[in-house]
Amino acid sequence: MKGSLIVHFLQFFASLVIVLVIIYSSYLIAFNIMRKNWINSKLFSETLASMLSSVSSSSFNISLKILVGKACDVNISNNKVNARIENEVYTEEIVFPNYIKMKESKSTCSTGFIFIKKSGDEVWIE
Repeated sequence: MKGSLIVHFLQFFASLVIVLVIIYSSYLIAFNIMRKNWINSKLFSETLASMLSSVSSSSFNISLKILVGKACDVNISNNKVNARIENEVYTEEIVFPNYIKMKESKSTCSTGFIFIKKSGDEVWIE
């Protein structure tokens, strides 16, 4: 019985280490993509639209700070995200619940961050 308990204990810690390595490596990959601006406007607007959709579906008031670099220009208007990085422009539609109001807003990423905010039934970026 002692041997099998030790084996199960070691399997648990081995699986825990594997999960931590996967999470940490995906974090490093995402961080390097954002930091080095290896991201095009299509991927950026799709990711931002997905994040806005997730935030709008939440029942909590939320304020997110996202590291994006300094070379972007983002607009939200007519329930769409317009992202411009250097000379590329891409538009992606935002999917969100009917009771949420997506405020028209703009972020120039001058600080290197985009802030996504949700208060009540309104969602916007700064």
